Amino acid sequence: MSHTVTAIFRSADTAQDVRREIAGIGVPERNIAAIGGTDRATDISALHLPDDEATTYRRAVEKGNYVVSAEVEDDHIDRVAEIMRHPEQGVDIDAYEGEYRASPDYAAAGDDAQAIPVAEERLK
Repeated sequence: MSHTVTAIFRSADTAQDVRREIAGIGVPERNIAAIGGTDRATDISALHLPDDEATTYRRAVEKGNYVVSAEVEDDHIDRVAEIMRHPEQGVDIDAYEGEYRASPDYAAAGDDAQAIPVAEERLK
């Protein structure tokens, strides 16, 4: 069974190093994507991630980060996750997502997102 493992990195060099290391353990190159640069955020849709995850990764790329995603079989998943978790290289996705979701522009980041005005009333 295949799984998608995805991570955010702060530099193109680190993302490419991670990509090469994943390929080095036998994951086919065609199953590994490295996406980055502010003009590449739309490429995230090619990863077929759930909408909420895609929005977070798209935002990371828009902010100048790089995303590496690998489609891997069961026998590679632990090693690929370990490669992507190098603390000196990776971004803590939970912390990143929390900061992003708390930002004022979170609601407007999705492709279909729209601002909904909120009115407050007091009944007497």
